[in-house]
Amino acid sequence: MEKEPFRITCAGASIVQGCGASDEAKYGWPGQLAALLGPGYAVCNAGAAGAPAAKTAHGGEGSYWERPEFEKGKAFRPDLVTILLGGNDANQRARITPEIFRADYADLIRAYEALPSRPRVVLLEQTACHNGDGRQEWVHRYANPIIRSLGREMNLPVIELEQVTLEHPGWHNEDGLHFTDEGYGHLARIIREGLLPLLP
Repeated sequence: MEKEPFRITCAGASIVQGCGASDEAKYGWPGQLAALLGPGYAVCNAGAAGAPAAKTAHGGEGSYWERPEFEKGKAFRPDLVTILLGGNDANQRARITPEIFRADYADLIRAYEALPSRPRVVLLEQTACHNGDGRQEWVHRYANPIIRSLGREMNLPVIELEQVTLEHPGWHNEDGLHFTDEGYGHLARIIREGLLPLLP
């Protein structure tokens, strides 16, 4: 009997979806991660462009909680879930406070941990924003410190992405937020290295 693949759901927004890549499915980082991991692994891209972690009731416009990709990622029966959210919460910072972000992000973690497949959850820092609209300050001061804090409190691994993407603006495409095919390749390799101790 053929062994079931180890299943990974990549939850998040446009940077998970692969916006900016020449082919989102192939060259977004989840697609490139799948290629790096090879046979024995199945990767679900559950990225939903524009989605914040904040719930609709708390001001999150286009909330990840309401997106079909959230249901798709849960239905994948994952053994491991990565979460990369925060950029759109930063973009909607006039409504979404750090307290709202923390509470709803923590609830999202618990929603994945409660799945029948009992996946391990891995948190990914929000990547740097080079577009100069003030989003980077919110990401640096609030989103990523909250993500790291939740990682400590909930005993979850956190893969650091902000500093390295801050230092490599050339990985981004012209909008300063999303990545080129090559940039997504760098993310895929960093994330793979962070996941390796957790993989069979």
